[in-house]
Parts: sequence; C-alpha cells; structure tokens
Amino acid sequence: MSFRSAAVETHDDRAASRPPSISAGLREGLASGWQTLVAVELIASFEGLRYLMAYGRQLFQLELVFSAMIVVGLTGLVIHGLLTFAENYLQRWRPETPRSA
Repeated sequence: MSFRSAAVETHDDRAASRPPSISAGLREGLASGWQTLVAVELIASFEGLRYLMAYGRQLFQLELVFSAMIVVGLTGLVIHGLLTFAENYLQRWRPETPRSA
C-alpha cells in the first residue's frame, strides 16, 4: 500500500464525517436567523406581519392577530421540514437511529 492511497482513504473518512456537523450548523443558523427576522419585523417594521398584528389589535380583530402568528409558525415549520428532508436526503448513508420518547 502506498502513501498516496492511504492519504486518499483518510481524506474520504474525514469527508464522510462532515455532513452531520454542517447540517446541524445550518439548522441552528437558519433558526437563529428566522427568530431574528421575526423579532426585527415585530419591532421596527411599518408593513407586513407587524402592521397586520397591530392593525388587528387596534380594531380588536383577533383573527388577524392569530392569522399572522399562524403564518410565522407555519413558515418556521416549513423551513424545518425542508431542512429535515434535505438532511435525510444528503445523509442517506447514515444508519437510522431510534428516537427516544
């Protein structure tokens, strides 16, 4: 076995261990970004969901407030679902681990 083939095998082993860390970092980064975006929108925006929620609050129309909250929650849920799908697709080689209750 030559030195070159051993180096290539080691490189492949390290490359296979990176996707879980990358996907975890991507998931955490996007979650933090989404939380920050929602917080900034609720504090400093004059249109969009903040306006809809403030308008609904002033007119005592709780359905507007709750619909805006549902939109925020569903958008976060869709982002989570897309990330989970991409993670499972890109890491097909990973054995399935049982989930704890």
